[in-house]
Amino acid sequence: MRKSLAHIAALALATPVLVVSGSSTADAADCVEWVRNYTTSGSKYAVLRNVCGRAVDGKAVVNNWPDSHCVRISAHDTRSVRTGGRFSPGAHRGDEC
Repeated sequence: MRKSLAHIAALALATPVLVVSGSSTADAADCVEWVRNYTTSGSKYAVLRNVCGRAVDGKAVVNNWPDSHCVRISAHDTRSVRTGGRFSPGAHRGDEC
């Protein structure tokens, strides 16, 4: 038994370990921020802001309603996206597509 435990310990030490660093998908999702909602005569819109130094595709996420379509947002820029009709629920956050 002692020999098999030593063998397992040696195998565990010899097994390579994968170390992941850099940006992850969670970091990428942090690029798009929801700023505010506004309503025109017949539509509801959300303003999204890209806080990253590269262009990203973003969308407005709406509770109990389809999310907006994806739009390209330039680095450090804002975009308005239509989220539905005047009486639809408003967006509550931005996300990457």
